[in-house]
Amino acid sequence: MSRRFSWGHVQLAIALVAFGVAIFALHGALREFHYREVTEYVATLRRGDLLLALAFAFLSLLASSSLDLFALRHLGRRVPSGAALLSSLVSTSVSNVVSPALLAAFPPLPVEVAYRVVGRTLIVIDVKSRLIVDVARLVLPPAS
Repeated sequence: MSRRFSWGHVQLAIALVAFGVAIFALHGALREFHYREVTEYVATLRRGDLLLALAFAFLSLLASSSLDLFALRHLGRRVPSGAALLSSLVSTSVSNVVSPALLAAFPPLPVEVAYRVVGRTLIVIDVKSRLIVDVARLVLPPAS
């Protein structure tokens, strides 16, 4: 019996692997925090403030993902909306967790500039003007 895997299966597998990597990186980054301390702090927050923060975080991710979808459509790429939004949401979530942990290995920079990782390229940008100051290609090892 032959099994065919569709692109949807591949996307699901990629999403699950990315989620696993994000959980692993998050676990390492949060090693010094304890669940009880976090729950005690969250309990001090007003419920309305917490719900508002979660709503804005969701809207921010949705807006970011929508921009990716519109960019693909502008380039003439017809990608199903659900697939584009899901992949953008996963990549944004993973990059928000993995990149800070990865960038922690680099030397600290003055507050006026910041590191950004795009693929295997390390970029240094001026935070205020949003201009690229330096580019180092192929700094990171290729994905295995």
